[in-house]
Amino acid sequence: MRLPHILIPLSLAVTGAVLLGAKPASAPAAASPTASAADVYIVDPVHSFILFSIIHVGASRAYGRFNEFEGRIELAADAAESSVRFELKTGSVDTGNDGRDKHIRSADFLNAGEFPVATFQSTQVIQDGDVYRVTGDFTLHGVTKEVKLDMELVGMGKMRGNTVAGFHGELEFKRADFGMDGMLNMLSDEMTLIISVEAKLQ
Repeated sequence: MRLPHILIPLSLAVTGAVLLGAKPASAPAAASPTASAADVYIVDPVHSFILFSIIHVGASRAYGRFNEFEGRIELAADAAESSVRFELKTGSVDTGNDGRDKHIRSADFLNAGEFPVATFQSTQVIQDGDVYRVTGDFTLHGVTKEVKLDMELVGMGKMRGNTVAGFHGELEFKRADFGMDGMLNMLSDEMTLIISVEAKLQ
C-alpha cells in the first residue's frame, strides 16, 4: 500500500531505498526482494502553477506566472530520504502584458537568454505533520543560494484511475542576492515564488 508521506512541496531527483531482511552468505550482492523504493511523483503542468509576486512602488502586489516547468518528487517512508526537484523556463514568464514580459526576460531582470532555466533541488527534508520543512539549493540568474521552503500536503485523490497528490508552498528570497537588482526604487527586493502543484504517482 502506498503511504502518503509527501514532501514537496515544487523543477525536482533523488533515490531513497530501505533494505529489509538478510541475504544468504552465498547470494550475490544485490538488493533484497523485500526492498522498498521511494514512490515517484511527476508534476502535472496542466493542473499545477508556479507563480511569483513582488511589491510595485510600495503600493500594490503584482503577480506573474511561469508557463513552462517540470518537477519530480520522490517520497520515502522516511521523509529524510525523500527529495524534490523543480525546473522552470525563465523565458516562459507571463504577466499578461507583452511589453512587461519582454522587459522581465531582458538583462535587467531574468536575463532569460543567458540563464534559460531556474532550478530548486532539495538537500534536506523534515516532516512536521502535513508540512514538510525543505532546505534546498535555488539557482536563479546563474547564482545558487540555499533557501528554505515550507510545503503543505493539500490532499490526495484519484484522476482517471491514477493517484495524485497536491502540494502548496511559498519560497521567499531577495532578488538582489541573485544579481537582479534592477529598479529597486520601484520594485521590492523581496520576491515570493508560489508553488502549487498536482503530481501523479508513477
